[in-house]
Formats: sequence, structure tokens, C-alpha cells
Amino acid sequence: MKFILSQYPALGFELYRRYWFASFASIGATQLVTLGQGWLMFELTESALQLGILGAAASVPNILMTLAGGVLADRFDKRQILMCTSALIATLLALLAWLDWSGLIQVWQLLVIAALISLVTGIDWPTRVAIYPHLVERSAFVSAVALNSFIWQSTRMAIPAIGGIIISEADTWVIFALGAIGFFTMFFVIS
Repeated sequence: MKFILSQYPALGFELYRRYWFASFASIGATQLVTLGQGWLMFELTESALQLGILGAAASVPNILMTLAGGVLADRFDKRQILMCTSALIATLLALLAWLDWSGLIQVWQLLVIAALISLVTGIDWPTRVAIYPHLVERSAFVSAVALNSFIWQSTRMAIPAIGGIIISEADTWVIFALGAIGFFTMFFVIS
């Protein structure tokens, strides 16, 4: 344990450690949802064009909102912002899971929910970076950023493989339900 703390001192701060483990849940959920949305869109439409439209819906609002999200993160309580964004994303994913499970899902609903999640993550992601100085001392800031990068890279590799197995054994609604649980986990850990 001493070796790990010497290499990654941010893990020595309890608040950051709790936040970091909760980030595995929410960032892993993000990876699952990306896979699930694409799979569901293709099941609904069998259209490469619709997959491209989904990609735009899932990214353009985020790109447009990120600058404003950074301003919000600098001006308001970061913990409160993350609680709100986590709760909103979890609620949207729970709605998507229900629509998919019930068989009521339509292409426009998938696109709107993807765009809304993208808009909210345009606030969530800058806030995640801005909260580090409130969780660790300055000397551990670099390790906090490195550990965050580790979460993104490790979940980007492992979670889609797990998601594929889940989809083959269950259905895409399970992916969205697990995504909602991941974001509710972040909400409860930081509240």
C-alpha cells in the first residue's frame, strides 16, 4: 500500500479515494451507454446514417456546453453540480431503460435522450476536473489527474467487452439500467 501511495498520493486522501471509486461506476456507465445506444439504434433502424446522427446527438451538445460547463464549475459548488448532473443522467438512463424494456422506444426518443445526456455531460466533465483541488492537496493534483485518466482508459477497454456479453445474454435495456445505477452510485457517494 505504501508503494501505491508513493506513486499515487491522491489515493491517500479519503474524499478523493471515494470520488475515484465512484468515478469507476459513472465512467464505466458512460462506456456501457455508448455501446448500448449504438447497438439499440442499429437494432431499430439498421441504418449507418442513423448511427452517425446518434453520434452527432451524443457529442455536439457536449462540445457546445463544455465551455459554459467550465464557467459553471468555477462559479458554483462543484459537489452540488456533480450531484445534479449525476442525478439527471441517471434519471435519463432509467427512462431510456424503461422505454427500451417496455418496447416503446422510438428513434427520436433515443436521439433526444442521447442529446440531453450529452448536454449534461458538458457540465459534468469540466466539473469533475475542477473538483480535484477540493479533494487533494496541490502536491497530489498530478496523480489525481493521472488516476482519472486511468479510469477512462481502463473502462474504455474493458467495459464494451462486458457490455457485449450483457447485450447477448440480456438486452440493451439492461445496459441502460446499469448505466443509471452507475450514475446513482456517483450521486450517493458525493452527496
